[in-house]
Amino acid sequence: MSKQVQSFPVKNVLRDLAALRVSGIDLASLLPSSSPQTESELSRRESSSTEKSLQESYEFVREARAAIGIKDRKTLELEVSKPLERSRAALDEVLEGLEGY
Repeated sequence: MSKQVQSFPVKNVLRDLAALRVSGIDLASLLPSSSPQTESELSRRESSSTEKSLQESYEFVREARAAIGIKDRKTLELEVSKPLERSRAALDEVLEGLEGY
């Protein structure tokens, strides 16, 4: 199945282009300047973008390794379990005290 490409009516396109020309609007000024002016600027932007991505990747790997290390050592469970047990005991005492009322 081939799709038929419908072009814009020439009369309307010419009218719109004439209106833009008369209004003095520079179409190039409306578009964002995404292309760098020089090749060195382009390579500098690419290298800084690559460098930023590389640093973010290294940071992610460091954080992931730290999380895996904590999980393997179970230090987080030990650090959290004692205060958690104290809190549970305190809440149990409060609950026992409230049961009489």
